[in-house]
Amino acid sequence: MATLYQDDGRVLDYTPDADVTAGDVVVVGDRALVADRDIAAGELGGLAGRGVYKFTRAATSGASITNGTIMYWDGDEEEPITSDEGSTIDGKLGYAFGDLVATDTEWLIELSP
Repeated sequence: MATLYQDDGRVLDYTPDADVTAGDVVVVGDRALVADRDIAAGELGGLAGRGVYKFTRAATSGASITNGTIMYWDGDEEEPITSDEGSTIDGKLGYAFGDLVATDTEWLIELSP
């Protein structure tokens, strides 16, 4: 059986039930993806599944994270970005891009499946 290239996997087609704003994190299956542009409810748009994104932290306390650590999205928490693969996570976000210091107000995360 032949396997043929289909797509680079950078953008996943997505049609939301409610409006999505650029920069929103949207969980699809076990993955947390990012909307690069606004997507109107019921309209086809795209969610980024790869690339390095800057996330504003909700809280500036907690553990420091080392470069390459797997990061998860937990949208129910005050600080939704976590390295703790607890039972409440919504999906895998990607990897820490550089060392993330507990007092940083912004973190770089490399989105990745």
